[in-house]
Amino acid sequence: FTRLFPSCTVPIMGAPMADVSGGLLASETCRAGALGSIGAGHHNKEAECLEREVQRFRKETASTTSSSPPLVVGFICHSTFASEDGWRLIEEFLSRHRPAAVQYFAPAVVKREPGDKGGFTNNIDLAKRYGCRVITQVGTEADAIEALEAGTDCIVAQGTEAGGHGCRSALGSGTLSIASRLVSIVRGNEKWKDIP
Repeated sequence: FTRLFPSCTVPIMGAPMADVSGGLLASETCRAGALGSIGAGHHNKEAECLEREVQRFRKETASTTSSSPPLVVGFICHSTFASEDGWRLIEEFLSRHRPAAVQYFAPAVVKREPGDKGGFTNNIDLAKRYGCRVITQVGTEADAIEALEAGTDCIVAQGTEAGGHGCRSALGSGTLSIASRLVSIVRGNEKWKDIP
């Protein structure tokens, strides 16, 4: 994890929780040596709020003596990518702000319909077009494999005790159990073995 994000001195990421994880919390998390993130939530409904939080993050980290901490933004995908307008808003955001990474969850991978504009096949392709690392939050092995095959750079295991955002208790399991199984999947495949 710290190889993927060299500014991190500890392998910890602040969760991008909408209405909680804003620019100030993300900047303080970075200042403590972890990876801070801003929760975009349902970006298609909260675009102005996200813009304010990104500006606050940049203001708070401008005085950082070392290299500038990475901007990381998390999106709830079932609503963010629910319409063509949502895809357009995300692409505009990525183009304007060029975050170091995005976190996608609920679901981690959203596929484009054949024939859609843009030239990318899913949300991971879209982020990578703008040079972003992609962190995907998953609650099942099937979701993890889908994200890995789509090109995610990092997997976050979400246990059912974490609550909503796409992890259906009938399909998922506790964090320790799912994390252990995901480590086995990643380490068991030569092309994924270095993915944190």
